Amino acid sequence: MLVHPSRFWNMLARSYARRPVQNQTAYQYKLDVTRQYLKPLDRILEFGCGTGTTALTQAANVAHIDAIDYSSEMISIAQNKAEEQGVQNVDFKICAFENWPIPEVGQKYDAVLAMSILHLVSDLDETLDLSLIHISEPTRRRGI
Repeated sequence: MLVHPSRFWNMLARSYARRPVQNQTAYQYKLDVTRQYLKPLDRILEFGCGTGTTALTQAANVAHIDAIDYSSEMISIAQNKAEEQGVQNVDFKICAFENWPIPEVGQKYDAVLAMSILHLVSDLDETLDLSLIHISEPTRRRGI
């Protein structure tokens, strides 16, 4: 019998959080490239946020981040890290990306982050299409 993905990640969350990023140079490069596109007034959605490292790192560069993951244990760790670091502009929520509400016009996000998660989605095209629905029209015209 297969383990449900959220249960799988809940079981691994604590050990996952203790492990360092395997390729720190590549991860830092992704953060640096992403940072170039972010603006201080941006609203960001990150799905598959895991233990919150990316959201907490990018929080200083934007107005607000909604960071979601379907693992309650991952979100618990992320919330604890945010509290420890004093980061207040990131909201961590338990939710699968496909269940996250689509914002109304005027409330859409400036960017959707999917860091180190796309290789785990079952339908990449559907996931990318859903990402575009969450992003504001002016952002899409900028090519982000």
